[in-house]
Amino acid sequence: MSRIFAIAPDGKQVSLVRFTDGQAPRAIAFVPDTPATRAAGLAGDLLVIVIRSGVFQLNEIVRISGPFADLVRP
Repeated sequence: MSRIFAIAPDGKQVSLVRFTDGQAPRAIAFVPDTPATRAAGLAGDLLVIVIRSGVFQLNEIVRISGPFADLVRP
């Protein structure tokens, strides 16, 4: 099993998403904070590109919505 996690300021792991066998996260990126992404409601969200195995391989983008501000130091 794979997972994406953050380390909180207190040093604890905060699990954001888990993947089962046959799923493979390939890339992650935070959506930048711009006027356009704020207007779209995406600013600061985490995007994960996942390849899901099966009869056909499927590329999927998983959106993990924030806020993540409580996971960063001031």
